[in-house]
Amino acid sequence: MMDSKLEEADVFPVEKVSKIYVPDDISEETGIQGFVFSRKLLKVADPEKYTVPKTAKEKEIALKAAKLAWKIAAESDGGPAVGENSITIRISNAHRNAGSRAERIYMHFGGEHKFIRLWGPRDRDEHFPRGWTLNWDLNETRPADFLESIPTDAWDDILLINTHGDGILIDNIKIVHSDITIVDWPPSGQRVWLDGSKGEKYGIIGLADQIIEKKLEAIDPDIRWVPQLHCAVRELGKTDGTKYGTVHAWCSEFASWCLRKAGWWDAPKTRNTDDNFGSGDMEGYFNDKDRKYTKQDLLNGNYTLTAGDYLRMPNHSALFIRYVDDGRDVTDTNKEFISIEGNTGSKVAIRRGRANPDCPRYIDRLISVGSTR
Repeated sequence: MMDSKLEEADVFPVEKVSKIYVPDDISEETGIQGFVFSRKLLKVADPEKYTVPKTAKEKEIALKAAKLAWKIAAESDGGPAVGENSITIRISNAHRNAGSRAERIYMHFGGEHKFIRLWGPRDRDEHFPRGWTLNWDLNETRPADFLESIPTDAWDDILLINTHGDGILIDNIKIVHSDITIVDWPPSGQRVWLDGSKGEKYGIIGLADQIIEKKLEAIDPDIRWVPQLHCAVRELGKTDGTKYGTVHAWCSEFASWCLRKAGWWDAPKTRNTDDNFGSGDMEGYFNDKDRKYTKQDLLNGNYTLTAGDYLRMPNHSALFIRYVDDGRDVTDTNKEFISIEGNTGSKVAIRRGRANPDCPRYIDRLISVGSTR
């Protein structure tokens, strides 16, 4: 299974995982994207002239590195590491052989020859101790920029592999990618063996089904059929804007990508990844189709937002999911809504009402909407 073509990295157990700071609200006009805050940029930039921004007030520093980040994005196989990236495994205490002497297990990213070795505690004979919960901070993977070399879609098809003959009985596996929990499995009360002994069928645990299932939980079952929302929610946690068409800020490119996947084939599209467009172009697209409505149209009752509609905010694009209170009558500019967006915190994420003070979502923030009915 392991051959010379593999690219491998190492990570060791920690008590507490770290987070890579990226502002939630980065307007498209800045051109800033996640590699501005990345370890890969630190490897390329002159450390005497550049430090990674730690607060939104340090946007001036980020602007200085924007062009370098565009170059890194164009040349990178993956997306920037942002927020929390971690894996937690809770080992069962319900079987006398639940723990394991295996020194390490492997986290494989599907479709690619990329593995991260997850090492157990080295100061014990049983490296994966029965009844223990082990955390690995993937932001601390060595080499430091290995995580950013993983193609963004490889996160959809993760395998856990145990090549040792001593199995591990697992109560729970939790994986967080860019602050988004993409795996939380198996359900409480169920267990699964990760056993690499000869003849055992569970030497490999595939998590592709669990990943899509967990992501789909983020939107209500009765609107998962809306094609642009289904496509969008499957992208949660992804950070590579080049997939959607650009090395620049990519909120509008993401919204348009989802719409094109859903049958709106003439929605705006970049010519190449060095190109980009903005929310004004998206608004113009719907205006040309006589499908543009204003904030006042919503307040006057001339139009009611529908799941999957396009939303234009100041220098930002999103797709509408629903109102926070599920109401359909809009008479108040403070009415909150839930949306799914690209390049919010430099990732695909869901924003809910005023839950994110730096980028609240309520009617008064809207400039226009595009009807997708």
